[in-house]
Amino acid sequence: MSNPTEDPTQAKTTPQTLNTLNEEDVRKMLKETREKILKRISDIENIFNMTIDELVSFKNFLGFLAIKYNSDNVKKFIQVIEQVIEYTTKVRQHWHEKVHGEVMRLIDIDQPIRGNSTITIRGKYASIIAHRRRNSIIVKILIKCIKGIRINVPPVLSEHVRNSIALGLLRTDGYIDKYGKPVMGTVYLWQIALWFLGFPGENYIGIKAIDVNDKDAKLVWSLRNYRRFQEPQLLDELIIYFAGLMGDGYIYLRKKDGNGTRLIVGLTGKYDKMVMWKEIVKKLGVKYYENNREELDVLEIAVSSSNAIQLLRMIYNEIINEPMLIDILSFFTQYNDGEKIRRFLKTLELKIKRSGEYSVLINGWRFTVSVVVTKNGYWLHLVLTRKKEEEAKMIAKWLKDQYGVDAKLRRRGRKYRVILNTTEVRKLVKDWEIKMQLVAVLCKKYTETSDDRKRQIIRKYIMEFATTKGVDVSCNSQF
Repeated sequence: MSNPTEDPTQAKTTPQTLNTLNEEDVRKMLKETREKILKRISDIENIFNMTIDELVSFKNFLGFLAIKYNSDNVKKFIQVIEQVIEYTTKVRQHWHEKVHGEVMRLIDIDQPIRGNSTITIRGKYASIIAHRRRNSIIVKILIKCIKGIRINVPPVLSEHVRNSIALGLLRTDGYIDKYGKPVMGTVYLWQIALWFLGFPGENYIGIKAIDVNDKDAKLVWSLRNYRRFQEPQLLDELIIYFAGLMGDGYIYLRKKDGNGTRLIVGLTGKYDKMVMWKEIVKKLGVKYYENNREELDVLEIAVSSSNAIQLLRMIYNEIINEPMLIDILSFFTQYNDGEKIRRFLKTLELKIKRSGEYSVLINGWRFTVSVVVTKNGYWLHLVLTRKKEEEAKMIAKWLKDQYGVDAKLRRRGRKYRVILNTTEVRKLVKDWEIKMQLVAVLCKKYTETSDDRKRQIIRKYIMEFATTKGVDVSCNSQF
């Protein structure tokens, strides 16, 4: 940290160079840094206001939980949040009175301190740090001359749940400092709440910086528990994994090569941190895969599709035994930064789609049934994906010879798709067995689709194929 009495414009006359960035790099980074800050600086006081409003709402919600669970410790937890609100209000005032004006002066300095891929502009109340990462820069405003606070957080969850949350966070976003104390940084209020739930006792909390991004700006919080960490014995693997997902883990839906989406749940980290996660997933009996990124010394452990849904449901079924935790998580889903919690709860509603459930079998090949509806029209396709072009061509030729249909071949990424459009499907369903399979899949899609227009299109295809002599449509009664 710089001398608190230094002249914030001193860098103009005494630049420090660390033998890396050239003049052109520095010029570009200064320009981009200035543009990012000017774009977002007017929003920062509003971000303080919004943060305080959300903390007040959380405090009020805890008041409801104190009554619901008749808990004195929750009442004490309310006092902790009141201290955080008071502290955040002081930092907002410090930003308004001291930091904002200095930042506006610092962005005009043209001789920053240079590092390997970083430039730094130091002032008395703030420093600006810009870091080059690939084709963009990350800008951070450090807030100086205001300290964080110490607070005493009461335990409100069961011991094994607290222990499991603590270990899960430490093995992802958090770490143990050189003094043996747990430490974590975050930009999310719900992660602060999760930290307090996992680490009761004496804690430090402070706003150390503001991240300035293209889309928004975020307060950067620093958290520290003053108890030396020793890995506890009383643990729950499912809750550990949950805390890891809420830390540096991810939950997302990815489009598949064929029709539909694929749920991916996983964790990425340095090899030494990933050992525990592999052991946990193995112990839970869930199928997973690994993705080694040796150049980054990083290992990814992920679970996908029905296995991912199974894992998330196992986690949820464990968490509901701690109803206060569910209540607190649900509260934070209403805020913009609660996207990961919303995704966790939303994916629990997904239906597990087994392989081949929406396909028809033709000569041992499973063609996915795809009904596409757009503003400009709709169509029915049968789609088969293969890794090798030669195999895709062979299948297309076989279909031509056997049924007289013209399949189209399309390359998608590294794979090849054999596609039968609506016209070719109408030729194909002259085969009674294929028709029966297709109508059964369309009936299933009809009953499970919530979009009214798409339901009508699916119904149209069902009625077209089902009116053929000899075809019994089991879903007719639902029309």
